[in-house]
Amino acid sequence: MDGNASNQVSPRVCTGQQMGQLTEFKLKEDDFNSWIERFELYVMLNEINLHKKQLLFLTLLGNDGYALLRDLCTPSKPIEKKYDDLKKLLTNYINPKPNLITERYKFKERRQAANETIIQFITGLKKMSEHCEFGTVLDDALRDQVIWGIRDSNIKKRLLSEDSLTFKKCIELSLAMESANNDISKMEHHEAVNYHTASKKKNTKFLTKVKQSSSNNSGKTGGESNMKGTKRNWVCYCCGKSGHTKPSCKYISYKCSICNKVGHLKNVCKNKEKNVNNVDLDNVDLNLNSLFNLETRNVSFVQPFCLKLLVDNVTIEFQVDTGSAVSVMSVKDFDKFKLGCVEDLERTDVNLKAYNGSIIIPIGILKVKVKYKNQWKSLSLYIVMDGGPPIIGRDWLIELEILPLKLNFHSLSQQDIIQKYPSVFNEELGCFKHKTFKLYLKENTIPVFCKPRVIPFSLKDSMSKELERLIKAELLVPVESSDWATPIVPVVKPDKSIRLCGDYKVTLNKYLEVDRYPIPRVVDLISAFQGAIVFCALDLCQAY
Repeated sequence: MDGNASNQVSPRVCTGQQMGQLTEFKLKEDDFNSWIERFELYVMLNEINLHKKQLLFLTLLGNDGYALLRDLCTPSKPIEKKYDDLKKLLTNYINPKPNLITERYKFKERRQAANETIIQFITGLKKMSEHCEFGTVLDDALRDQVIWGIRDSNIKKRLLSEDSLTFKKCIELSLAMESANNDISKMEHHEAVNYHTASKKKNTKFLTKVKQSSSNNSGKTGGESNMKGTKRNWVCYCCGKSGHTKPSCKYISYKCSICNKVGHLKNVCKNKEKNVNNVDLDNVDLNLNSLFNLETRNVSFVQPFCLKLLVDNVTIEFQVDTGSAVSVMSVKDFDKFKLGCVEDLERTDVNLKAYNGSIIIPIGILKVKVKYKNQWKSLSLYIVMDGGPPIIGRDWLIELEILPLKLNFHSLSQQDIIQKYPSVFNEELGCFKHKTFKLYLKENTIPVFCKPRVIPFSLKDSMSKELERLIKAELLVPVESSDWATPIVPVVKPDKSIRLCGDYKVTLNKYLEVDRYPIPRVVDLISAFQGAIVFCALDLCQAY
């Protein structure tokens, strides 16, 4: 008999005997929650009664599990307790209930990893939401976190453009776009590259072979000749030989002995010190998958300006970029230089915009100590998911006084400001549409209707014109009847125009529920101006 037979319930699929298979619980190896679910399914399948269920549970716990349960039940014995109590004791000990706030924080901080597919990311989110107690809003929480944590900015934009986006639709769109991106990458990978020569260093042996094969086909005509001639001119950037492309090269799965990367041989490796018999493309930044019959000769290339800085006692070479407002590092370099953990980064709502207008969402901000010319500065370094070499932007350049920058600030004239904000400086009144204001009356208030007062004949025309202007500007709305009526008080302004005021103190004011707030004293107002150097005069237009 097999020595492991005692640890298993034998699988039988026949009437009157037990069906299925359940292994003994191993305390140090098995997940208790998963095992207990399988145990209860096994009990339901075989219709085991409650008493036998308890005995079977104690039997299958194993030596370590049963010993732990005995300690938890002391001074009682496990057999003296009910199954539900035994299950609860073990669950609380092995998998205690985690802190709700901590679990939700971990859920909110979850991001898609660099080598993680979308379905793996979503599966991880679902698992993390187990103890978050989202309840009926679980799908909304998962949807929001998928959008927030997904790496591909194009997929993120597509999801944000959807109206009434559900979690199910979010998954479908994300997976569809990820699949499309993978298909496009495969298509681009199989595109043919005819030939490419660079004038910096010539591969005489390599180019001779290409020219010979080209001359051999010069006498042939027709589509077949051109096709064969073109194929012979193809250059493989995996092995350096002609007549085929990289996807069909037999060395595509070989590892380079210089850089230890799979996909090329050492004779075409860019990292070796001496380039022998290969085309040097170190200074030509091109996408080879999209090149057809392209020759680059006498390319003028300017090396980037680099600067080595001591960052948290680690020497890092940065590229100087005065066009960047902030200093940036990719998460790859962040891990390479071991500057900390991604979880410790300070969150930010700042989005970075590239030169082509694309949006780059930082993972977070790293606070670092930077040394330059015997001075230490505490600066912020933005960490992004993808990117090139570390960049030192204008924020560090100014703080470290690296360059004697004489910045030309573009100062706006008064006319420029008026033209930029015409709605602020025109004479028309604006309209506040963001909130509805209500007046609350005291209880048992009776509406007051006052007859119009006598108006001097000299003011009637001016008042009529002012009323028409206010109605036209939709500041006043005429009504046929009203329970309330307040007399008008005309005020002649210095420019002889009329200001219409309502005498609400005789009607509405005394019946309003007013929030009493003490008027500040002049001394208090003046004390608030201490240290102020800029003052303005504010004239409220048509305030009454």
